Amino acid sequence: MLSEVTQWGGQITTAVSPSVCPEIWNVLSYNLPPEHWRIAFKDNVIASCHATKDSNDNLVYQRLFSTVWKATTKDLPETTSVPFESGNCFGLFLL
Repeated sequence: MLSEVTQWGGQITTAVSPSVCPEIWNVLSYNLPPEHWRIAFKDNVIASCHATKDSNDNLVYQRLFSTVWKATTKDLPETTSVPFESGNCFGLFLL
C-alpha cells in the first residue's frame, strides 16, 4: 500500500498490525519503556513504535508507517544510526 500511494505522489501515515513485518516491531519495541518511542527509516518511509500503558497498566505499542516527514542529514544524530536488515520487509536504519 505504501508504494502504491507514493507512486502517484501521495503521502500516507497508517497504523500497522504487529503481524506486518514483525521483525521491525520486535527491534523497535525491545526494552522500550512507557512513554518513549523509536523510529527506523529507509527510502522516505518511517516505521515508528510508541510504548504506552492502557487503563489496566499493561504495556501496549502503537505501530505506524509514514511517508509524511522531512529531515536533513544535519537533523539526524550521527552516533545512533545502526543498520538493520529485515528478512521479509525492507532494510531500515534504526535511530
